[in-house]
Amino acid sequence: MLQQKWFKLTMQPSDDIAAHIARLEDVALRLKLMGEEISDSMIMTKILMTLPASYSHIISAWESAPTTERNLVNLTSRLTIEESRHSGHREEESKALASKTHRGKGKHKRSNESKNSRDSLNKGKCYRCDKPGHWAKNCPDRKPKDDNDSTHREGHIGEALASTTPADTGAVIWYIDSGASDHMSHHRDWFADFVPFKKEMPVRVEDGVYIKAYGRENINIMAINGSDWNCNYLSNVLYVPKLKYNLFSVGTAMDKELELQSDKTICKLSKHGRAVAVGVREKKLYSMQFKVM
Repeated sequence: MLQQKWFKLTMQPSDDIAAHIARLEDVALRLKLMGEEISDSMIMTKILMTLPASYSHIISAWESAPTTERNLVNLTSRLTIEESRHSGHREEESKALASKTHRGKGKHKRSNESKNSRDSLNKGKCYRCDKPGHWAKNCPDRKPKDDNDSTHREGHIGEALASTTPADTGAVIWYIDSGASDHMSHHRDWFADFVPFKKEMPVRVEDGVYIKAYGRENINIMAINGSDWNCNYLSNVLYVPKLKYNLFSVGTAMDKELELQSDKTICKLSKHGRAVAVGVREKKLYSMQFKVM
């Protein structure tokens, strides 16, 4: 059960702060999709409870901070800074140990090592400019890395969504769920011709959790394919009142011969090579925006 996973979550030795918080937020978001009330305060408490003992002073300082300053952004920032300090201390200890180990080996050897190091640098050949005397990382012709590369890569999709989905268009978010058995929504009024079940039907969502559906029918929508809105529909969508978010089932899409492709920033739904809808990544979940007709 997803609730059990939430309570059992701990910080693994191999985790850094960012990875640990991201995993907690991911489970929290999935619980919210199931209708659970997970507040930021609960998430922050869970983060603090799962920190190693070396962060105990940070916990004390955090509890003493003004209530207005206690939010997820500030907590993440403080923990990341503290993590950097820990890493710096470990690095200094490693250097001190290495210095102690090599102490007393004689000036002659250190002189030779220094000479060898200079010779190695002088004999290096840069693959960037093809000139000897330095390596590529020290090349004077090297251009600084553009920090906006990732922004440019997703910029077209972001601009398309921003420019075509103002607040008054009625576009709504559907979260892409690989664990959902069907498309699901809690909006009764969206269904074209609602057909209620004679008996509630249990349906499976993320992590094997089952909730009840009370009927199904098609929902007429418009989907953005990256540049334009196109008329389409979601077939046999389940009406699930307990859901607080709309779920788009990957399995149902594949049954309709649709293909889902994704990378670290966007996802694309296509059929026979033609884009049908595009979406964006939100934390660790992908979502698409549809207009209900």
